[in-house]
Amino acid sequence: FNNLYDNFTTLIRCSKMHGGKGKTGHPQAKNPLLPKDFILHYSNKGDKIIDIFAGSGSTLIACQETGRVFAGIEKEQKYCAIILEMFQDYTGIIPTREKEK
Repeated sequence: FNNLYDNFTTLIRCSKMHGGKGKTGHPQAKNPLLPKDFILHYSNKGDKIIDIFAGSGSTLIACQETGRVFAGIEKEQKYCAIILEMFQDYTGIIPTREKEK
């Protein structure tokens, strides 16, 4: 795999989305630009990215924008609803639930 950016640093500046539960309803919502920079640097298009604390969906949105395959886990049902809402707000795509096999 080839890193996509020269001079990459782990110090990344991006705007905040949280301050308490704020607009997103999640106490630690991150701007999708934060995971996006890491995803671009450490993976290639088509790679699978897993987020075991999916929270507000920032990593999902970043994967959608960069052509990665996302798998996420979130144990709190209320945050699953936030993830779907954030995804639709950012991408304009209406999420659908897959039928269980």
